[in-house]
Amino acid sequence: MSRKLDFRAGVVHSLPDWFVMPADPGFITNQSGELINSWDPTLKIITGPGDYVHWDDTAQRFKTNIENWYMYDIFCCFGDNDIPHVAGTTHSYTSVDENLAYLDSKGANKLLCIIDVNNKEQTDNFVRLFGRNAELISNDTAHSPPFPPTVCNRLLIPGGKVVLRGTYWTKKYTDEQLSPLGFTSAITPWRDPRNGRLMTTQKVYTYTGAAGGRRRARRKTGRTKRSRRTRRKN
Repeated sequence: MSRKLDFRAGVVHSLPDWFVMPADPGFITNQSGELINSWDPTLKIITGPGDYVHWDDTAQRFKTNIENWYMYDIFCCFGDNDIPHVAGTTHSYTSVDENLAYLDSKGANKLLCIIDVNNKEQTDNFVRLFGRNAELISNDTAHSPPFPPTVCNRLLIPGGKVVLRGTYWTKKYTDEQLSPLGFTSAITPWRDPRNGRLMTTQKVYTYTGAAGGRRRARRKTGRTKRSRRTRRKN
C-alpha cells in the first residue's frame, strides 16, 4: 500500500482505495428545508515537507520533515533526492524514501505527493483529486514555493484559508489581483497547527467562494453533494 502519489511521473488517475477524505460532522439544509447530518471537509495541505531530513538538536536525532509537520494530511514536495547523508555529521540531506517510510510506519490516512506546484498539468491533476476539500493550505518554510492562487481557489472550501511563510504571495500579488479569484486578506490571529502558537502578525488569505468554480462532489464518504452549507453546531 503506497502513500506516495507522483504527479511528476505522469497522470495520477485516482486516489488510493484506502484513503478517506478528512471531514468533521456537520449539518446541512436539504431541499425540503430540513436540517440533516453531513460532513465538513477538513483537508490540510502543505508544500515543502516530503524530501528532506534534518538534525533535531532537542531530540538529538535526525527527523524527516514530514514528522515535523505531521498534523497536515497532504505533503507536497518536488521530490529532491540529490543531497546524500554524510555519516558522522548533522548536515541535512534529502530522502523521499525516509519520509515515506515514516508515513508508512504510522499507518495514517495521509499522502506524500511529488509535484511541481508551478506546473499547470500537474496542478490541474492535483485539483481533480483534491478540489473543494481543503480547509487550510500552507508551506513549511519561507523557501518552499506554495501553490499559486489560481490553484488554491480550486482546492479550498468557502471559508478555507491560505497561510504562508515568506513573501511568495505578498510580493507577487496585490489584493486587487486576488479579489477576482475569490480571496480576501487580513492580518488575522491564527493558531499554527504545528505547535498551537497564536500568530498575530501573519497575513491570512481567506477564500470566499466567489470564484474558482463549483464545489466538487465529496469522495469516499458515501454522501451526496450538499445543497447549501450552514454553520456547524458546537
